[in-house]
Amino acid sequence: MKRIAFILLAVSAFCSSAQAAPNYKTARTEAKTLARAETKFAKLVAKLSAADREKLKAALEKSGTDSDSDGASDLYERARGSDLCSIDSDGDGVDDGDDQFEDSPDGDGDGNPDGTEVEAKGTIASFVDPILIVGGKTFTVTPQTVFRGRNFTKESLVAGQCIEVEGHGLNGANTADKIKKDDDC
Repeated sequence: MKRIAFILLAVSAFCSSAQAAPNYKTARTEAKTLARAETKFAKLVAKLSAADREKLKAALEKSGTDSDSDGASDLYERARGSDLCSIDSDGDGVDDGDDQFEDSPDGDGDGNPDGTEVEAKGTIASFVDPILIVGGKTFTVTPQTVFRGRNFTKESLVAGQCIEVEGHGLNGANTADKIKKDDDC
């Protein structure tokens, strides 16, 4: 729980310092720091037992906003990699607030049978190269990933940006094959 408190403190410090950022360079540096903290937090949440995740979700619900009113706070959704704009990020018919994100056809938690196509559309919850979290799904961006759109590259990926990802699932992991900007989240 000390690690969770530290991460929450880091996120809180970012939010207050980002609002007072005097220039682009400082704001960009703080954004990278937040992205790293969110990724660490997401990994920590993934390792928690179901009971501890429920306790964390309840604690975060008291202290955060829930943009899509699905019963899971924005901070908790970022940690789980779910879409802040979608009530049911993984499309399984269960609202994110009630979803454990553990049910999947092959039991590995990625929501897809191995070797299948995987798609996600939504805002980027986190991108710390090479790990991209969007629409409640985690993808690995590889050198073979194709970026669609004028002047759109891996360096263009930032949290909060709306994108579409096409990829494939294999051995419990999703790989991004194509990523394109999307103005319609």
